[in-house]
Amino acid sequence: MNVQTSPTLSQAHAGMGVILHEGGAAFRVWAPHATAVAVSGDWNGWSDAANPMAAEGEGYWYADVEGVAAGQEYRFAIEGPDGSISRIDPYARAVTNSVGNGIVTDRAYDWGDDAFQMPDWNALVIYELHLGTFNRPEGSDAPSGFHDAIGRFDHLRRLGVNAIQIMPEICAKVGDA
Repeated sequence: MNVQTSPTLSQAHAGMGVILHEGGAAFRVWAPHATAVAVSGDWNGWSDAANPMAAEGEGYWYADVEGVAAGQEYRFAIEGPDGSISRIDPYARAVTNSVGNGIVTDRAYDWGDDAFQMPDWNALVIYELHLGTFNRPEGSDAPSGFHDAIGRFDHLRRLGVNAIQIMPEICAKVGDA
């Protein structure tokens, strides 16, 4: 893997992780001990050599890749003093699973929450929802997911809950979807 020179600041897209833009996507990761970094994904046949990243200084690495689109999967290939490793993007907004691949997402998505107003702090009722065990399908040992949880939102609303904090599923095996 070859280390590329950094683009000028005017050429680089601001932000960390994957930044989708017209014509492709920019990728930035912090890997302070890396000697070389590349981004691999389904657009380049998972090649660690096709899209090397440029060292920007202070441990940051950057690449702008043409043709990348929302929905494509990717990982970072990192070379360091102890060898090569493949890592998921710590800034990924979507992943295939906890040890899988990052998924390119469109940050411009309209969540339809323009009129949302946070309740006053003294009126806030937060439910800490452990996604893997909340509303698990009857008779199933599989962890529940977002769609299972949505089925109980009306119940939580009747209880007076007006905010949900998604908690990590600590009982699941690493790598479970």
